[in-house]
Amino acid sequence: MKELVLASMPASRARLFLASATVTLAVCGPTTTRRTDAPAAPSRNWSLVWHDEFDGPTLDRTKWVWETGGGGSLLGKGCHPLGAALYLKADEGRRLRGAPIRPVSVLAEVAQLADTAAFRASAPRYLNTVEGADVEDWGSMLIVFDDGTVAQISASDAVLGGIRNQLAVYGANAVVFCNINPNDTVRAYAPDPAVFAGEYITEKIETKAGWTSPQPDEDWMTGYPQEMQDFVESVALAREPLSSGALARDVIAVIYAAYLSAAEGRRVSLGGASA
Repeated sequence: MKELVLASMPASRARLFLASATVTLAVCGPTTTRRTDAPAAPSRNWSLVWHDEFDGPTLDRTKWVWETGGGGSLLGKGCHPLGAALYLKADEGRRLRGAPIRPVSVLAEVAQLADTAAFRASAPRYLNTVEGADVEDWGSMLIVFDDGTVAQISASDAVLGGIRNQLAVYGANAVVFCNINPNDTVRAYAPDPAVFAGEYITEKIETKAGWTSPQPDEDWMTGYPQEMQDFVESVALAREPLSSGALARDVIAVIYAAYLSAAEGRRVSLGGASA
């Protein structure tokens, strides 16, 4: 489960954010500059330090720990909606004031819900959990931006009902919901899971019985073709990708500040975030 909620408090800023978010989706196209020089050849001095082929029915617990994974749900799933929030706010700032709107602080909490006594005593178990995991399976953070707006990011591996990728924008004069997954483009009902036994419904769903939301084109709705298109265009046209290195740096900086916040029980300043 990954959820992003953007809340804009000042009325004027709320209106501006909604307008810029709409424009962002409409004008993300390539530049006219084409690359004429060949890209540099990759270095041959690379050494593989970690890999996972995902070739078994369960996760390899020796590989997915804090030391090699860097975190749990907050990092593995929360990075996606966080990247969206940081991108939209930065783009809004560039369009409206000539400089990105920056995150200034984060307050967070994490938990290992599958490690609680109540969960261990429950039966039957429907969640696919990893015994002995040393990372969180639930996390939530509040990011404050330098224009006074707030993004609430929640992520969890301990959620029934299949994957949930949702975005909500709350403004002074409008509300926008984006139901990436699940959405109701297609709805199906089966009284018994055997009816759809051989069919793919949606990611991480526990049963195919009852009402479900099959995805007619899950990859497109999730944005994978668009991501690859932008990456290829950035190489071919020698331009910065929309998901740039600076954005990746900010995502990691905010998430690890969130881990520090959860560990120390305090709000953490992000004064060192890049422009």
